[in-house]
Amino acid sequence: KIEDFQVIHVNTLYPFGWFAWYLNLTKKIPYIISEHWTGYHFPQSKNISFFQKMGSKIIVKNASFVCPVADNLTTSMQQLGFKGNYYKVPNVVDTELFVPSKNSSTTFTIIHISSLFDAHKNISGMLEVAKKLEDKIGNFTWKFIGGTEDNFKNQLKILNFRKAKIEFINHIPQKELVNHLQSASVFVLFSNYENLPCVILEAFSCGIPVISANVGGIAEYFPNDFGKLIPPKNKEQFLENLLYFSKKPPINKNKMHAYAIENFGKNAIANSFSQLYYSSLKTNA
Repeated sequence: KIEDFQVIHVNTLYPFGWFAWYLNLTKKIPYIISEHWTGYHFPQSKNISFFQKMGSKIIVKNASFVCPVADNLTTSMQQLGFKGNYYKVPNVVDTELFVPSKNSSTTFTIIHISSLFDAHKNISGMLEVAKKLEDKIGNFTWKFIGGTEDNFKNQLKILNFRKAKIEFINHIPQKELVNHLQSASVFVLFSNYENLPCVILEAFSCGIPVISANVGGIAEYFPNDFGKLIPPKNKEQFLENLLYFSKKPPINKNKMHAYAIENFGKNAIANSFSQLYYSSLKTNA
């Protein structure tokens, strides 16, 4: 349908990279690959089939550039034997939509946004910490956005929150999501594994501090004064930092937003890819 094009940008390495490799082989058209899949990290990588590994090696080797969102992901891919020309390009954020706003709420509000898949995002661990936080400070709001409470009903019944308000909000459009982020006191992520989650970058863009488990490539784009990184599964440090942010320490929202524009804004990411497109054309000439 597209008769004339000079560069291919693959956004899912396997199996779609086969098309790019074929066109590179038959028509000498260069291709680059974006990659942000957590499945390349051990132990998840054990689920990758032999044929997918072999195919991925061929696709990566022949790409002009492979662009993981973090160096940590590059390392995991290389450990699988995927040898190629790697160049880190982080995720993009709509910094015109995710902007700081004055928060007039007096209630300490915690927000978490994800698939709510417990083995990945450790929702059950967060709920346990939420109960300990209720014992310490009583009233607060904790929003889990991205799914329902169906998988956590038994745990919620056992924990029996009396003062804290625990909300589960199903999938919502980004424009609604912004309002929830802007009204939050802190964004939290307690994952067992990650790459570079967009939700953290969107929180930065809104000037909302972040408490996150130090997994994957998160630390690569996490200035010290933008929040706290904690060891994964460490509930004590998680609670300690929640208590710290419940006291509403001063946060420079404009500095956080400026950082998001510079590193994850559409222009910044577009410029990075434009340079890689031109480089791939020169190399392929």
